[in-house]
Amino acid sequence: QAEFQPNDEYYSYQWHLDRISAPSAWDLEQGAAQIVIAILDSGVELDHPDLEGKLVEPYDALDEDSDPTPSGDDAHGTACAALAAASTNNGRGVAGVCSGCSVMPIRIMSEQGWGRYGADSDAFYWAIDRGAQILSNSWGPAQASDIPANLAEAITYAAESGRGGLGAIVLFASGNEYRQNDDYELPSHPLVLGVGATDSQDYRENYSNYGYELDIVAPAGSVTADITGNDGYASGSY
Repeated sequence: QAEFQPNDEYYSYQWHLDRISAPSAWDLEQGAAQIVIAILDSGVELDHPDLEGKLVEPYDALDEDSDPTPSGDDAHGTACAALAAASTNNGRGVAGVCSGCSVMPIRIMSEQGWGRYGADSDAFYWAIDRGAQILSNSWGPAQASDIPANLAEAITYAAESGRGGLGAIVLFASGNEYRQNDDYELPSHPLVLGVGATDSQDYRENYSNYGYELDIVAPAGSVTADITGNDGYASGSY
């Protein structure tokens, strides 16, 4: 049986999708709008064409309002959102892993490192109280650090109270410092799935943190969405 092959413009460059056998999975399931993935990051471009109609319950935990639009070149959150759930088979842009899923865009920081104390934990409560089942976190301190008490409490709340008491899935990237994670860090938390990065040959990406505390490793994203126009990582929308 032929596998589903989307017609998105840059799909052929998205090597990470083949490494996780996404086409085979898509033959069985492509997600549903009631599955909500919260992207806790530097904000998401709300009018990006590959996220049209997919965004629910947006929140800016820095300014404490409903507009998580990224500042300037802060494109990381938009990139992560599209990797997770970009519109797929629409003849443009990129394919998302769970194209039928919804995205809850939450801004908790700038990519220059400034933020508001408590924005991260507030974002967890916002996401769970508004129905997110998956919380994707590709951020964290560069140096090995203890988890602040308020954030630890928020992680417990999400992992135990999400999905009507079944528990939400909380993911944290391992980090980009080419070092071993310690057992007291965010990716090592017992209620968190810590994720390391692999390359197109299934080897660890050189920058990726590693160690026995990680739960899984997965291909680092290849081609994804960018802030439209000249802002972001490159000119253009991808």
